[in-house]
Amino acid sequence: MGVLSPGYTPEELRPLAREVALTYRRIGRRRRAEGATIQRAEHDAADAAIAKYQELDPSAPREKVEASHAALMLIANGIRVNTTWYWEGPDA
Repeated sequence: MGVLSPGYTPEELRPLAREVALTYRRIGRRRRAEGATIQRAEHDAADAAIAKYQELDPSAPREKVEASHAALMLIANGIRVNTTWYWEGPDA
């Protein structure tokens, strides 16, 4: 994976970042709709996003803490760049 810094996702990582962020959003919303607590829904959403990141990027770290950091950075950058897209965009 390329280098990530807060608020910036390189062009080549944007499709990956999009899929990871959408997975996070979908699972979080689905779990809340099923009645999960916010904490449980966030945990499940993060786990799903990490799994999606590792599935789509063969170079993704396999160690949970490192993979979590990278996946959540992709999500955070996507939200920072375009909050409207994240909260109201496709499949919202």
